[in-house]
Amino acid sequence: EPREWLHDGRRIDLLFTALSFLAVAGYYGEAAKATFIKDDSDETVSLRSPHIRWLLKLVEAFSPAINKLDELPERAVLLFGFDPSAAIRSPENAEVMRSPGTAAVLAAFAARVLTQAVPLTSERFKAMMKDVQKETGVKGKELYHPVRLMLTGAHSGPEFDKLIPLMEEGSKLQLPLHILSVRDRVEAFEQERAAAANDVSRPEGNDQHGKD
Repeated sequence: EPREWLHDGRRIDLLFTALSFLAVAGYYGEAAKATFIKDDSDETVSLRSPHIRWLLKLVEAFSPAINKLDELPERAVLLFGFDPSAAIRSPENAEVMRSPGTAAVLAAFAARVLTQAVPLTSERFKAMMKDVQKETGVKGKELYHPVRLMLTGAHSGPEFDKLIPLMEEGSKLQLPLHILSVRDRVEAFEQERAAAANDVSRPEGNDQHGKD
């Protein structure tokens, strides 16, 4: 079996540093360090480990938005700490949620994801978004911001072609905090969106018991 190696001491140090910060935040366990195969003679790290390949993708996806690696856990919370209820009810996301095309975009995207029998790929995601655009007539940020909110809880973050693999591959890894797949995120978001809609539609003071 061919062995794949990372022959870059600086990149290895970066991975260990990133792993340490993620471990402190509770996102990555110390046991994950065992997935590194390190040889002091030539400073190599095996890329055969799914954890290492995923960690590399994580650092590369979020590095444009951070100045120092200690900022990584805060940025990566959209993967590890996805909270659809908070996202839907957050004042920061109110403009996106109230946008005229948001409901149609979310419904169209959810319908496509929930009929997928296999994990979503970046290529399939792009095709889905084209279909959603054709169906809804919504484009640009009005199209992508609601979907980003549905998948991450925020309306900004790494590019989708990097996020989708992180979600799908991360959901298969044994981590202290489970990473939800795209499908799981969509299901959770739609449940919370329905609950929020019921809260809004419920008349205030509908419990008249004890009143004159």
